[in-house]
Amino acid sequence: MQRLVNLGFFWISCLITTLAIIAASNYAFFPNPQPASMQFQIRKAELSRGIEDGWMRKPTTLAEVRFDLTADFTPMFHWNAKQIYLYVVLEYSTPQNQRNEMIIWDKIIQSPAITGYGDGGRFSTRNARNKYPIADINDALNGVTGRVSVRWNIVPNVGRLAFASKGQHNQAFPVAFAKGPKQ
Repeated sequence: MQRLVNLGFFWISCLITTLAIIAASNYAFFPNPQPASMQFQIRKAELSRGIEDGWMRKPTTLAEVRFDLTADFTPMFHWNAKQIYLYVVLEYSTPQNQRNEMIIWDKIIQSPAITGYGDGGRFSTRNARNKYPIADINDALNGVTGRVSVRWNIVPNVGRLAFASKGQHNQAFPVAFAKGPKQ
């Protein structure tokens, strides 16, 4: 019985050591992978008056952003990359809150090696609309200027999650919500 316990602990130790080496290899071999190409363009940003959700039932200023996004994530898929979480973030400031950040659109791109199909990590969308409502808690979007950026996380099979701060593509033009709410 003691021999069986010793063998079990030995193999568990070997497994943990192997997984630690695999996780550490992400730092050595893939420190900051970038997409081969990325084009991001804002088509439209406008405000309207509406109800954000059914619970509040209070009219608020809602923003709509439409954009084009084309990217080639092929070099980011390797033996330990399961999927890429791609998302678009809107950042702006108001007099009440200096820093506001919200995810307005997201997409999970599966590894072609896992799914057995796909276009090898290439992604394209035209005239995409924000998936999630854009509303400020203080209803202060009118006249606000913001910045839209594309970010991604690489989700590994084993190891650390490569966060968006390691890779993001900022669009260097402000999104001006200057139209004002429709009455």
